Amino acid sequence: MSTLQRRYGLSSWSVAVILFADSASPFFISFAVGHYSRTVSKPLLLFWGVLSLTISCCVSVVPYVIYGPGLAEANSYGGASDGMPQDLCRSTAETPSGCDSWMSDSVVVSGVLFAANCFYGAAYSVLYIAGSTYVDDSVKKKNSPLHFAFVAILKLVGPTLGYSLGSLCLQYYEDPRYDPGVQKTDPRWVGAWWLGYALLAVCLTAIAVPVLLFPKHLSPPGVRVPSKAPTGSSEQKPAETSATRIPEQSFWRALRSLFRNPVYKYRLVYWLLASNVTLGHGMMSSKYIEVQFRTSASRASFIIGPMLLVTNVLGLGMGGLALNAFRPRARVVTSYTTFCDVLKLACLVLCMFIGCQGINLVGLTAMSQDGRRPLETACSAGCNCTTSAFEPICDPADNSIHFSPCFAGCRTLQNKTGFMSLEDCSCLDGAKRETVSELPYLGLCKEQCQNVLFFIALTSLMGFITRTTTVGHTIVGLRTVAHHEKAMALGVQEGLSSIFTYIPYPILYGAIFDRSCLVWEDKCGQPGVCWVYDTEKLRYAYHGLSLGILLLAVVFEVMMVYHSVRLRDFYDDATPSGLCERHKQQPPPPATKDETVRMLAAEDTGSLEKASCSTTPLHSQAVVYSAG
Repeated sequence: MSTLQRRYGLSSWSVAVILFADSASPFFISFAVGHYSRTVSKPLLLFWGVLSLTISCCVSVVPYVIYGPGLAEANSYGGASDGMPQDLCRSTAETPSGCDSWMSDSVVVSGVLFAANCFYGAAYSVLYIAGSTYVDDSVKKKNSPLHFAFVAILKLVGPTLGYSLGSLCLQYYEDPRYDPGVQKTDPRWVGAWWLGYALLAVCLTAIAVPVLLFPKHLSPPGVRVPSKAPTGSSEQKPAETSATRIPEQSFWRALRSLFRNPVYKYRLVYWLLASNVTLGHGMMSSKYIEVQFRTSASRASFIIGPMLLVTNVLGLGMGGLALNAFRPRARVVTSYTTFCDVLKLACLVLCMFIGCQGINLVGLTAMSQDGRRPLETACSAGCNCTTSAFEPICDPADNSIHFSPCFAGCRTLQNKTGFMSLEDCSCLDGAKRETVSELPYLGLCKEQCQNVLFFIALTSLMGFITRTTTVGHTIVGLRTVAHHEKAMALGVQEGLSSIFTYIPYPILYGAIFDRSCLVWEDKCGQPGVCWVYDTEKLRYAYHGLSLGILLLAVVFEVMMVYHSVRLRDFYDDATPSGLCERHKQQPPPPATKDETVRMLAAEDTGSLEKASCSTTPLHSQAVVYSAG
């Protein structure tokens, strides 16, 4: 996203609006998908989800198809590239050309990316709701921790491969055949951001049709589904019982039933708050590393991707195996999740103190009324310098940075034998420099800070802690509702997430970065991208926001832990075979008058043993709440 900001001059607010698109579309379809997925074929829904992802990738490439690579922005030194000196100091201000087209181009690009994200948001909702219920319906509950761990690992591999693919694509210039004459660490470098979308569109097209070929129902292992009787056979179709019938409920009755469930209710609020932190950190992590530790966009993606993959996969694997081996009670699972969130709070506090020293930018003045800080230096006065392009010059004498040759008071810039020569620079120290290493040079000063390694280690630890709770938290969400309510529960969760998570997090975290900006790009008199950030302010605000939201989420998580003692039937299938197995292993506990059992029994209530030992699969699950 930072590459797109540089290429098309998109502000963080524009990015927030674009990201809002993948929140708007789930709001309109999540409730409907959750309500009707009980009867619609889930493989068909998955097919449409994959198809929407393909369309999203194709639409994302459209800006490059329309406008092509930004070759004009690649070489800001103009005539200096051909050996002729370039006059940097101009007595009169010049109006940049192409301002009208830039404004219209930015609007068009924002609209196209908004549409692409609409398709992405719709696809994610369909895949999440239909995919989660399809997996849970197809396996025994006692084996579901391993299956959900495997699915979660695959979901992690995808973004990690995305980071790696993005890092690889950004190694090449926007037009891979063109040499822009700048290094990859140069702020003007724009990588081939569109290439990854094109490759993903091809891969998604290849897997869309096979998804459609999956059967509507996958029976769990060990459950025999009666075959259909031949045409004309005297064998009668088994009568539908209340155990096999999916209850018909109106949308509002189903919604009311969900919100009367305390575990589901408090877990939902916790999910909405905690997801803001998870998604906000995930969206801005690469840019934060790039800004805070002065690395390139490709290197930031390359660093964060593999590290998170290893730690998160280990966390998911260990969490799933532990649940499958020890089968802790629901309250133990929720208590462990709360404990891990407390550890994450401690890690966020530590992250607030891990960073690198900010840029010592010469000429930075006090903030103006419009929130911008103009650069002013007496030695470059009268040159009408602008911040339209960040072309830093490092002065090793005091490790200071001038925003551009113009702000350094350089009158001319000339290409001599393959390198840029700064001449007559009034702002640079005129004292004699004894070695070549003391001479000013184009680019940022070399940073010796290695704190990025500690930050990555701490971030990876937080990822590991979080992922050990993912499987258990997912199972709690599915077991706290009846079988026929699962899809609806996920639909409500996804629909409310689009309002209280997907909309706020890009606005909140985008505002944090905008408020930490020191120097904005001057794009035709309007602020474009941020060139220089106040890294210390960004560090405290970025982690402080996450700390506050997660702390509030823990409050509701504690309420979920308190009520989760009521949750029963966490691992054993509430099917006839599962009931028989449990009765063989241990006698049933004595029923009390305070105990409320929500179980769909067989129609012949006088023959419970016969119904419970039948081989006919039930399309319901027992969710038992005690008075505890």
